Amino acid sequence: MDPQRVVEMDGVSFAYGKHPVLNEISLSVFRGVIFGLLGANGAGKTTIIRLLVGLNRPHSGRVSVLGEGPSPRLGDRIGYMPQLSALYLELSPLENVDFFARMSGMSGRRERRDAIESVLRFVDLWDRRDDPVLKLSGGMRQRAMMAMALSCNPELIILDEPTTALDVLIQHEILEMLKDLNRRLDLTMLVISHDLAVVANLCQRVAVMYAGNIVEVAATAELLKNPLHPYTRGLLESFPRLEGHGRLNTIQGKVPDLSDPPAGCRFHPRCPSAMDRCRSEPPGLLELTPGHHVSCYLHEGNGAQTD
Repeated sequence: MDPQRVVEMDGVSFAYGKHPVLNEISLSVFRGVIFGLLGANGAGKTTIIRLLVGLNRPHSGRVSVLGEGPSPRLGDRIGYMPQLSALYLELSPLENVDFFARMSGMSGRRERRDAIESVLRFVDLWDRRDDPVLKLSGGMRQRAMMAMALSCNPELIILDEPTTALDVLIQHEILEMLKDLNRRLDLTMLVISHDLAVVANLCQRVAVMYAGNIVEVAATAELLKNPLHPYTRGLLESFPRLEGHGRLNTIQGKVPDLSDPPAGCRFHPRCPSAMDRCRSEPPGLLELTPGHHVSCYLHEGNGAQTD
């Protein structure tokens, strides 16, 4: 594995029982990059997290994280900031981070104390270290969770909906903190989100998921400027713009039931550009320009098949 490639998934499929969730997923995340995984609820984003941290194993394909195969590794080289609060509300930030550090195998008291002080100062919570979490604001609780994720000195941090339920100003504060962490520590981040604004403001590259498939991957600026997949275009057209001009569009139809997904391209029942072939054959992932990949027959013949 390329040492600069922190995460690699190659042709990964997974099902819960008879319900297929991921379908031939291929994905690479490089060192020092903030990478966004964007998709609606049920797209398969959480399942990807479970595969990366070793809680599930792929039914086919290969998963490699930091050069290793699938095995539980949270708190070792991977930090995790979950969507729902993992904090003990009656404990202080210091006690929460200490508990997580001990669970992660950091046994030396002095080493643990120094690491905890360092991360609490880093996220600007040292002055509130002894306050019960119950008395902290939502933004401060997110900072405490980030301190927990950082306490094991990870090489990769996975963030699941890092700004859920926060107001706009606190969201901005948290996103700026995450960008600062990336710059100062050269920390690789995988950000799971359904929020286009979060991905646009935070991530350097993004993969768009739909119904268990990756339909487009590109640098974030390129994706926003030149979306190629009909689903990606639909997402962007349904998002309000700052200038306030133009009508917002909606994507017609609904996300398919993955217990009985449609044949061919899974987006074809909702796609205004669907062709006969889309209804029977799933398209592969094509690289149309360097670093910009799309899974759509509209662009066949314009790029090379991705391995």
